[in-house]
Amino acid sequence: MNRSALTGARGHLIDQLLYFDEQLPTFLDTYYPEPNKARSTMYTKIEEYVEVLERMLVLNDDELGRQLSEVAVIGSSINVCYEDDEQSVECYTIVFPTEVDLEQNRISLFSPIGSQLLMRTNGESFLLEAPAANYRIRVLETKL
Repeated sequence: MNRSALTGARGHLIDQLLYFDEQLPTFLDTYYPEPNKARSTMYTKIEEYVEVLERMLVLNDDELGRQLSEVAVIGSSINVCYEDDEQSVECYTIVFPTEVDLEQNRISLFSPIGSQLLMRTNGESFLLEAPAANYRIRVLETKL
């Protein structure tokens, strides 16, 4: 990643931190209005995500560039393969709910797939729990 791209990426991450710092209660009230397990789980996930971003932002440019090509953050495109069918590769982009475009595989961080891809790393394999079925997948590539 060149210096200009890294400056833009840092700004992108800072904007996310500011958003969650200022808007988290409103954000959760909008998408999880009831105080239930789903809201609590997402609150914990966002807190963990904020910690990941804070750790990234103190890195030098080279390390930040490496992290952004290895760890899925909001705005990342993630190529995954379904391990039961190595030929089946999908690319998803994790976005805020207002930016969802299913035709472009732009999925919400709140969606079943998006929430499970957030913070995953290249090479990581895990059981993706989807509404229709569970799939063993592996993260092939992540890029912001």
